[in-house]
This record gives sequence, C-alpha cells and structure tokens, in this order.
Amino acid sequence: MRRVLLLGLLILLSACTNKYKQLEAIKITISHEIPYENPQEVAENVKTECFDLEMNLSKFISLHGKDFNIDVVRSHDLSNLKEGLVFDLQISNVYSGRGMYHNKNMMLKGDLYRDGKLVDKFAASRDSNGGMFSLMRSSCSVLDKTASALAKDANVWLRSKLK
Repeated sequence: MRRVLLLGLLILLSACTNKYKQLEAIKITISHEIPYENPQEVAENVKTECFDLEMNLSKFISLHGKDFNIDVVRSHDLSNLKEGLVFDLQISNVYSGRGMYHNKNMMLKGDLYRDGKLVDKFAASRDSNGGMFSLMRSSCSVLDKTASALAKDANVWLRSKLK
C-alpha cells in the first residue's frame, strides 16, 4: 500500500512540474536596489524602519525569477547597459497604516528595455492587511510580504512578454 501511495505521489509531482522550466531561459538585469520614484513622498517611518525594503524587493524579484526560468542579474548601475534585457523598476508608492489591523499598499512600475529600446511598461499594486496573526507582525514584515507578491507579479508579467 505504501508503495502505491508513493508511486501516486511521484506521478502527481511529475505532472505538477514547473511549466516555465520548459521554456527558454531569459536573462534580465535589474537594479540592485529598487528605488522609490519620489523618496520625499514616502513616509519617514517606512524609510527608517524598513530601510532594506528597496534591496529586499530586488532580492525577491531575483529569487522568484528562478520559478519562471528567468535569470535575474542585479546591477548597481543600469544607466550604462545598452545590450540585452533591462527591467528598470521603481517603487511608485508605499503606504503603511495601522489600526486594528495592518493597512499596507505598495505600487511598482517599470520599463522593460531590449538593447536600449523600450519594449513595454509595467505597473502593479498589492494591498495587505497582514493576514492571520497580523497583530503579532511588524509593519516591515507585512511590507516585505507585499514586496514578495509584487516580485512574483513582475516575473509573471516578464514571462508573458518574453516567451
């Protein structure tokens, strides 16, 4: 009986393999830190308490890129890159409110370039109330979770544009 269950599980897992792994790998360059579009409009508590949010977003895009067969290279300077695919992203808005529950919002926008020429524009937004046990979570951890979801959205969009 155990062998039958194990065999069934292996068949199920092989059927659920990542469909993106069958597609050609894509190499794309993003910024090492995704900057705020208008830093002066970002609340001071977000900038001081969640000081690594910009870097974490870049890391999440790179990390989730592997799930979509996208090789994400993080660069400190995108301005000199004229060859290949470059995804120039900015955090266009961050809101961090808190009442009974967390009230977080993050917006991401960007331009996709191929060999220095604009291919398309990207925009996405995510909200979060912190989820289960949100009262025990910090504002920064909820914003990180929101950034992770946006990173997945960005990779889905990239894969749809660059089949």
